[in-house]
Amino acid sequence: MEKDQWMAAIAVYADRRPTRDNAEFVRRLGEMEATPLRMVADACEVIGDVRTYSPAPSFRRRWWSLDRLPGGLFVVGDAVAGFNPVYGQGMTGALLHPSCPAGCLRKGADPRAPAHAYFAHVKVVVDAAWEVSTLADLAQPHVTGPYPLGYVLARRMADRTARASVTDPWCTNGSSTW
Repeated sequence: MEKDQWMAAIAVYADRRPTRDNAEFVRRLGEMEATPLRMVADACEVIGDVRTYSPAPSFRRRWWSLDRLPGGLFVVGDAVAGFNPVYGQGMTGALLHPSCPAGCLRKGADPRAPAHAYFAHVKVVVDAAWEVSTLADLAQPHVTGPYPLGYVLARRMADRTARASVTDPWCTNGSSTW
């Protein structure tokens, strides 16, 4: 963050949910696979309270599946889908949704007509974010599947990307030096 301070977060599920106990947080941080997190646990002093958060379940409202829509209806953000905030998909999706009507309108769509083409574009955005977040959910030890086609390869790539984002300076800030 700033002034040589670190902020650390642990995302856990099921019966592994965290408590607000600082000592337990530091202990669990020290058990993480990522070396920098273990270093933070070993070398840093906790200067604030541990805060816990339980997100609402992820959801998709399948507007694109409706046969009948009122004219002029463009739905964005949480009115379309909500994601587990641990994965950072919600804000990205909400920012991409407005590009969908822009693309439809550029192609000559009537803004007063039912927006089937718009919702087809929104579906692409939502499905991509949904795949990223459910891929991570499927990796949790308490989840038993079903696993989609290509899951093993996608999981391997996601794990490598996550490791690199913590340990590789180029992935972290786009340069070869810290």
